[in-house]
Amino acid sequence: MTALDELSDKLILALQSGLCVKNNFLVKAHSRKREPTGNRTLMRILYYPPVPSHRPEGTMRCGAHTDYGTITLLLQDGLGGLEVLCSCETLRVKTRSGAWVPAPPLESAVLVNVADLLQRWTNNQLIATEHRVMMPATEHLQKLPRRSIAYFVHPDDDVMVEPLDGKGGLPPVNAEDWLNKRYKESIQY
Repeated sequence: MTALDELSDKLILALQSGLCVKNNFLVKAHSRKREPTGNRTLMRILYYPPVPSHRPEGTMRCGAHTDYGTITLLLQDGLGGLEVLCSCETLRVKTRSGAWVPAPPLESAVLVNVADLLQRWTNNQLIATEHRVMMPATEHLQKLPRRSIAYFVHPDDDVMVEPLDGKGGLPPVNAEDWLNKRYKESIQY
């Protein structure tokens, strides 16, 4: 078990408590994440090579997207470039709806993103974090590679995801089908 796996367990338990979910549902919905089959939770080491000097205008290191599962835990190196789409006022950021805001790396911090299926479980009370990775602003930083570690936490493949409040709104989806749909959308040409 990794430290990120342990942290994800604690966060799922905290979400379950904070959302007043009964019968240990969220914990049970992620019960196979340590098994080789039945759950697609995974860790990825992301490497962005140095930026070529000649590139098209508006090039990004990673285009805007939301993550597919429950939550994502992200560790970043010190280069930065991550931006999140701010759709409301927060304690530290005051901006208009729809503005991209830098999410600079903080030493020894783990960034937690809400992903698509948690948004569905909460009936849009928690919104999946739309984010992107921009090119470095300075020539010096453009010559350096960017690295991050992402731990994508998914519910078990056979879990049906629907609003926990029972109020409807979003239709139920199977976790495995949702992930396959999102993967397919991301690789279409």
